[in-house]
Amino acid sequence: MKCTTAAQCVKWDRTCDGETHCSDGSDEKNCGVCKGTAWKCGTSRQCIKSSQRCDGNTDCTNGSDEQNCV
Repeated sequence: MKCTTAAQCVKWDRTCDGETHCSDGSDEKNCGVCKGTAWKCGTSRQCIKSSQRCDGNTDCTNGSDEQNCV
């Protein structure tokens, strides 16, 4: 993705990951929310079905769906 005002680009997998890579911070803006009952994978853009949360299988690329499970 091209940073909004900075003359630089960032790989898509580095957007909305909780770390600012664009000097203007645009890679961490407008990250959105998941639709319906879907669950958002931490600070990433990825969404999974709610039923996939804490099911023993890592579905989020960052593994957040299997963290803090009881």
